[in-house]
Amino acid sequence: MNTTPETKKIPVTIYAESTPNPAAMKFVANIGLLKDVTVEYTSKAQAKGSPLAQKLFEFPFVSGVFIAANFVSVTKNNSVEWESITQELRSFIREFSANG
Repeated sequence: MNTTPETKKIPVTIYAESTPNPAAMKFVANIGLLKDVTVEYTSKAQAKGSPLAQKLFEFPFVSGVFIAANFVSVTKNNSVEWESITQELRSFIREFSANG
């Protein structure tokens, strides 16, 4: 008999939202990503304290990452269009967030 209470995992959902900056896309989560702080990174070296930002900078088209309480904004370079990368980034952020 299992006496340990099971922790119920909340399914993570992410949706993409355009921003006034055509080079940036906002990925909004239904869970908290950061508490009471926002951070912005413009390079992988600068993002050393953030595992999520570090992983996002591994995508060759990412040039900036901004993380707030319930969203991540990703800035891309001109090598790709949003239509070809939005779903990939949504899936990546969802999986990363769901796994802690």
